[in-house]
Amino acid sequence: MYDKPDGGLFNKKNPVIAFVIYGPIEEPVAEAFKGSIESYIYSIGRELEQFPSFSRICRKIPKITTSQNQKYALLDDIKNVEGNLKIGLTDVTFYSESDRKNIFGFGGVGISVFSLTEFRKECPDKREFFNRVEKESIKMLSLALGIPDCLDTRCIITYHRHVTDLDLNDYVCPDCRKAIIDEMNDILRAVNTSDGARV
Repeated sequence: MYDKPDGGLFNKKNPVIAFVIYGPIEEPVAEAFKGSIESYIYSIGRELEQFPSFSRICRKIPKITTSQNQKYALLDDIKNVEGNLKIGLTDVTFYSESDRKNIFGFGGVGISVFSLTEFRKECPDKREFFNRVEKESIKMLSLALGIPDCLDTRCIITYHRHVTDLDLNDYVCPDCRKAIIDEMNDILRAVNTSDGARV
């Protein structure tokens, strides 16, 4: 066992999900993000081969030059955080040249970063804001696990072009739920066989 940055403990041999908070994010928002993912993992916990530990890390936003795409600076930085899955939260704006719009997040193998920019702009109602942030947090978990967008428009794992699209999502569909469990278990197996992180 060793210390987490927030003062808790987690087992070095257990897989770790690291929540990385970039910059000054209000505590209730950071907790909604982290709590939504933790709650979902607890809901599938009996089907996981080993239950992960959770850590929460606060980091400064990396220096971003005008010539540098903001997403790459954060994705490069989050790779240096200890953990098997690393899911970040930031107020940095992500822009997609291909879509020509601000987007909600980016990810790669074992990592994702969620931008709150559009949620802050499009959610004047607090309850709506938190509800949408909690749903999109689950989408960020699936992005870090490499799960493709779902074709079921009521599933949280579907593609969201607008923040309001999240209002159509009621659940994680059975296929995506199974994919999340399978990918989580792959990470657990990697830890058990190598005694280290997969990513």
